[in-house]
Amino acid sequence: GQTFACPHSFRVFAAQNPLAQGGGRKGLPKSFLNRFTKVYVEALTNEDLRNIVIEQFPSVPSPIVEKMISFNAQVQHDIDTRSYGQHGSPWEFNLRDIFRWCQLLTSSGLDITLENAAKYADVLYTQRLRTASDRTMIRKRFISNFGR
Repeated sequence: GQTFACPHSFRVFAAQNPLAQGGGRKGLPKSFLNRFTKVYVEALTNEDLRNIVIEQFPSVPSPIVEKMISFNAQVQHDIDTRSYGQHGSPWEFNLRDIFRWCQLLTSSGLDITLENAAKYADVLYTQRLRTASDRTMIRKRFISNFGR
């Protein structure tokens, strides 16, 4: 029950993912939503992701960034088409995962190589999945993308 005096220029910004994403989410009441202007934002393209990652992590070689982004997109496609990852879902693999991958790769003190990228892919992607068969499928996806 507190009231705050705010300047006339004060604005509130809120964000909500579409209800179809994330699973199990209830929509906000219309009386609440009516207080906001809705803005729809398209999903980032692989080119958008590449530009963002290269800007944020210039020490990661572009060919590795390309493979990381391609792998991430293929895994998300596999999840969306229910090829694997149905236990423990919903899963969403996105820019956040690529950033975590780059952060681990650049802060490890190891050379930034495909071999070292593979170590972190296992932690960030493979180990998140719940079943042995899902983990096998995502490892195959990694090998098809990285060739290792």
